[in-house]
Amino acid sequence: MKTMFFAPPLLALLLTACGGGGADALAEIESLREQAAAKEKEARALGVDIPCSVNLQCGGLAFASTVSACGAFAYKPYSLVSSSAKLAETAAAAQRQLAASLVALLPPEPCPAAPSQLPPGFSCVVSICIQTP
Repeated sequence: MKTMFFAPPLLALLLTACGGGGADALAEIESLREQAAAKEKEARALGVDIPCSVNLQCGGLAFASTVSACGAFAYKPYSLVSSSAKLAETAAAAQRQLAASLVALLPPEPCPAAPSQLPPGFSCVVSICIQTP
């Protein structure tokens, strides 16, 4: 997943221009971004793909954008029956909460009109959980 970050001086300028807290807000945003990235890394490591035999054994971890309120979710297929599945789900939920807190601090932006996208499906194919359209 490719992520783009605003240059800190530009972001501080935008926050100040929009009534944000300048350096304090920038520090909070960067802290939340780092925490969200750490939780995503943790969830991805815990969301293992052990061999599956049916589709119901597969799921997807959802990760929110830490760049924009308009950003799409990223997904990672994983096994719902692995011993670390619940821990992976908890870490992914924490990432989404941190991302929501971070995005709430960013200057408002209009999101382009786009048809609502449903989350992908996840299937067991040749004993591997994969993301399906």
